[in-house]
Formats: sequence, structure tokens, C-alpha cells
Amino acid sequence: MKRSMMFGLLLISLLVTGSMVLAQTEEPESVVTTGNPSLEIVWPAPISEVWGPIEIMGTAAVPEFAFYRLEMIPLDEQTLSPVFNVGWIPITVDFTEPVVNGVLASVDTATIPDGLYGLRLVVGVGDAAAPSQLFQTVTGPVRVSNGQYLEGTENEEAAPAPPEMAEDQPYVVTNPGVTAVNVRYCDQLDSERCPVVDVFDSTEGAALLGLSANDSGWYFVETGSGLQGWVQPINVEVVGDTSNVPLVVPPQPVEAQPSQPPVPITIEPGVPAAPVPMVSASPNGVAVVDALPQCGRSFTVHVNMSNPTDQVARGGTVVLQNIYRGNGKVTGVSVGSYPEIPPGGNY
Repeated sequence: MKRSMMFGLLLISLLVTGSMVLAQTEEPESVVTTGNPSLEIVWPAPISEVWGPIEIMGTAAVPEFAFYRLEMIPLDEQTLSPVFNVGWIPITVDFTEPVVNGVLASVDTATIPDGLYGLRLVVGVGDAAAPSQLFQTVTGPVRVSNGQYLEGTENEEAAPAPPEMAEDQPYVVTNPGVTAVNVRYCDQLDSERCPVVDVFDSTEGAALLGLSANDSGWYFVETGSGLQGWVQPINVEVVGDTSNVPLVVPPQPVEAQPSQPPVPITIEPGVPAAPVPMVSASPNGVAVVDALPQCGRSFTVHVNMSNPTDQVARGGTVVLQNIYRGNGKVTGVSVGSYPEIPPGGNY
């Protein structure tokens, strides 16, 4: 089961094709970075924290698919740059069956030292023994924190019951073994087009307000913080009578920036292929427009995206999360997009 906790107080996640840090770094292997939706990692999302057994979710189904594998690389805690003298570490075997929007692999992170990592999905095309093409997509940073969450103490108190609700109000709680559940903007497992708006853990519950009219099986819920969103049925258990729970039409996913099809590369023995340059914009200024933010009141935040390079930077999406410092819960999420930015430009 997925276990996660978003970290930081106010996080800006640039959910662009590939990874802002990793995609601009020289690759020692002959692989092509791509943003094609037939090759993507949707979980763990960038800036997430994992521990214990997790399921890595995504898609690996390019044309002429031969195999895929997952790899991790340590990141420098200060610069978030890959530590290439350690290199990419395989965390799975090669899988020969394609996956579409499903579980790529189950990984026990207890075997991985705590720290920051980049996560890479590599897909081979053609002959599995000697692939003619390799494609990759990279996400991160992802923090592995087994020491903090798995040690536990002998004096841990029993988890409190779910919050009080009306007697006839059905609700959902986490399934056994699930420590936290993401509440999403819509009923799709897509971190860019359907971002996380809240989260509740095994000590809490969420009121069940509706069932997806899309026949996706997802539940429309309201958390204790008052935020509403959608949860996967695989992660929760329904408590109470659902006979009067209405069908609700989920909102449409956030419009994603169009991605380019993967550019194939032919690997010739002894001739390493040059990596395709990937340029991403980066934030260089964040300002709260209104007075000091207050709990329970909306406020406006301006984020300036900058392209300091001499190449055109791809467009992307900015997700702004407001996190309550007292308990680490996400209390608000805003999503905005930006277009391609010319060299030296700002948006």
C-alpha cells in the first residue's frame, strides 16, 4: 500500500515533464528522456515521503515494448543534484509485461537507506536482450524515511476513533495497512492533472458524500478540515448505509500541457548516444499579494517562473500547497499553468 506524507510548510511542486533537477543533468547512459503519457510515474509524486512497503504506480506501454525497470539515484540534500558517482541503483528486476495506469512494482523501502532520491522508469524497445532504443522518465525528489516512521515506541497510544459524524452519515476509513490516503481534485490517479488536495491518516475518517458518476468506483468525501475531494476505493473501507449516497459528477482534470512524442534513438555498439537536452523553467520569486494570510481566509500568491537558459523552456504546471505546520496536513491546494518561456524570459 502507498504510504506518504507531504513535507515542508509551503511547497511549490513543478509538475512538468520529467524532473526539473534530473532532466537537466548529463546522463551517463544512452537513454532518451520523454514526457509521453505512455511512459510515466504517477506515484510517488515529486516532494513526497515514503517508508515501508509501497506500490509504485504509473504506465510503461510504449510501442514495441520489450521490458521496463525502476531505478533510484541519491540526491544531494542541499542542491538536489544527482550523485552520479553512486549512479542509478536498480530497485526491481526487468518486467516484460506492459502496464497502463497501474502498479509498476511493489518495493520495500526498508532496504533503501534513508535520504533523498530521484526515481527513474526505464523502458526498452525491440529485443529485450539487446534493445535498440531506451526511453526514460524521471521524478523526484522522493524522501525515504524508514527511521522516522518504522522504529515506533513501546509506549505508543492506541489510535483514536474516527471523528464524530451524524448518526446516519456514512464515512470512509483507511483500509488495514494503509497509513494515509490522498484526497484528489478528481477521480483519476494523475498527479499533474488531478492533484492531491488533502490527506487523512489511519486516525481519521472522512464523510462519504457521493459516488463517482463516471463508474470509476471512486468516493467523493469531505475531510475533517472541510476540504472535499475524491479517494480510491482500494485504499478505504466504507462504514454505514450507502443506499442514499448520490452519484456525483467529478470535475474535469486540469488541462495538461501537450507533450511531445518520444524521439527514438538507435544505440550503436561503442558509440554512446547524446542525451536529448531538457530545459525547464524554475521559480525565482513568490509573493503573497494580500495582507498576512489568516486561517480560514483565502489569499493570493504570485509565483514568477524564470528561464535563465539560452533555450526555450517547456510549459508546465505549478501546484501550490498550504500545509498546516501543527500537524503537517494539506489545508489548501491551488493549480496554475504557464506557457513556454523564451530564453531569459519570465512569466
